[in-house]
Amino acid sequence: MAQSATGNNSMQAPGFTVAGQAVSTIDNYVDATTIGNLNLQKHDMNETLIKRYGTQGLSGFLQAVGNVKATGSDEFMHFEERMIHEEFSCIADSAAFAADGTSAIATTDDERVIKVSAAQAAVLRVNSVIKFQNSLLGGEVCLVKAVNTTTGAVNILPYAGDNAFTSDTEANYDGAKFVVIGLEFGKGSKQPTGLEPLVDKKFGRTAIFKESYAVSGSDATQVVYVKVNSPATGKSGYVWYLKGEGDTRQRFNDYMEAQMMFMEKAVSTMPDPSGTYGNLTGYQGLLSHILEDGIEDLAGTNTTITTAAVDAWVDAFDKQRGAKEYTAWCGLNYNIAIDDYLATKNASYDGGAQWGAFNNSKDMALNLGFSSFTRAGYTFHKKNYDLFNDRGMGGSLGYRTKALFIPAGVSKDPKSGDSLPALSMRYREANGYSRKMEHWLTGSAVLKNPTDTEDALRCHYRTERGLQVYGANRFMISDIDG
Repeated sequence: MAQSATGNNSMQAPGFTVAGQAVSTIDNYVDATTIGNLNLQKHDMNETLIKRYGTQGLSGFLQAVGNVKATGSDEFMHFEERMIHEEFSCIADSAAFAADGTSAIATTDDERVIKVSAAQAAVLRVNSVIKFQNSLLGGEVCLVKAVNTTTGAVNILPYAGDNAFTSDTEANYDGAKFVVIGLEFGKGSKQPTGLEPLVDKKFGRTAIFKESYAVSGSDATQVVYVKVNSPATGKSGYVWYLKGEGDTRQRFNDYMEAQMMFMEKAVSTMPDPSGTYGNLTGYQGLLSHILEDGIEDLAGTNTTITTAAVDAWVDAFDKQRGAKEYTAWCGLNYNIAIDDYLATKNASYDGGAQWGAFNNSKDMALNLGFSSFTRAGYTFHKKNYDLFNDRGMGGSLGYRTKALFIPAGVSKDPKSGDSLPALSMRYREANGYSRKMEHWLTGSAVLKNPTDTEDALRCHYRTERGLQVYGANRFMISDIDG
């Protein structure tokens, strides 16, 4: 039979309309999440799951800090600028070394001919001053005399003359690094050719997620009516919910998050023979983005976190001009390893941690289950990530020993100038119709106005959303599985 409960009449709850009487309509139905947020009696519902919904997962974190944005298309894109100062690498090619065209390295002429990739040759200009790394090539400074953008051959003149290089063999040039430190020109010379700012266009797409929960007409009598205040009018009235729906809603949320984390693009479209599903192409999940463009820290054979390992994080982030603040989503074993490392330092030390990832609110970070520490000016907020620990999810895939490092803070889109987070949830919305999260009821059981003749009540969920990753080169996946 139906049950009634009375809540705090001062409570304001979003997303529903109250009814003057305890009746079941589509308008005054509230889903499990809303009931959990109301903090009302939930009878046989799983209170722990409902209380945790929206705070334990990455999507809940994005909701909390406001990184959720509508898109009018199933594809979205942004532009990412490349590094202003590039590190160049030599390619071994003995024939290219000789200034006189022979295969031997010139020893009588000051000039050398090195070789780089065609892509790097395109951004290396005549009259550039370059400096080699301090290794077998002696860290020498050279002037670029000529550049062949087709072959990648680059003629250079050592400022210190012919005997500048401490070891002048092809093997020493293979993979040798150098950087441009400026340009130098003679009197009366012309202006150099300009360099166009280089940006990369990044694409993403939304995916459609669906789920349903069905209960027979007999079981559907187990509904709960709750008296609350309307958030729109302030008037008191009744809403209702269906016991047992909470697990389905939680599972739906977990599936969305798991796919956005682990999903990959299909090599080609996967046409369904019956035409029921259309062409499924897959999409790039967050881990796929990181493995393609980000930092993969395998931590060698270490099974612990050490000062050297933390310094390696800082060094890797610094090379990529990473954010000064990171959230670390940890599997249980990884989280314990960090705790053991911090215990050797000072277990209560937050090191002047920054809180920009949480709208500059330390309380928000603590409420979301994060603890923090700082190293060399970089702040790390860590927490256990259920998706990596659950034995029905990442726990069975070996992710308890892994951690995902996500940069915090805001950057600028080089094309539009818009402020951008490191990660954003995008959902379809156009002309007043939003697919952020759709929920509706069908059937003839319980409903005052049945939608069909089936002796059942069905709860349906649908959303169309995608994950937009800004600057994947600054993200890191780390593993301590030695």
